[in-house]
Amino acid sequence: MIEKKSHISELYELKHQNDTTNNNGFDYENNLFSKLFSNLMFGNKKLNYFLPLLQNNAVWMIESVLPLRNFWNFTVDKYYNKHNN
Repeated sequence: MIEKKSHISELYELKHQNDTTNNNGFDYENNLFSKLFSNLMFGNKKLNYFLPLLQNNAVWMIESVLPLRNFWNFTVDKYYNKHNN
C-alpha cells in the first residue's frame, strides 16, 4: 500500500509489470480484521461501519515499520514489502 502510493502510478506499473512472485504472504491490507475478529462483530451495524476505518489505520501502522525493516537492505526500495518471511 505505502510502496505503491509513494510512486507515480504509471511508473510503478511499468516497473513492476513483469513481477512473478507468487509468495506474497498474508494479504493483511484487505483481510486483517476479517481473520482477527469474530463474524458476530461484523453483524453489528455500528461496528460494521467502524471496523473498516480502523483497519486502514492498523494497516498504516504495520506498514510504517517497513523503512526500519529495509534500512540495512540498500538493494530494495524503502517501502518494499514482498519479503518471504
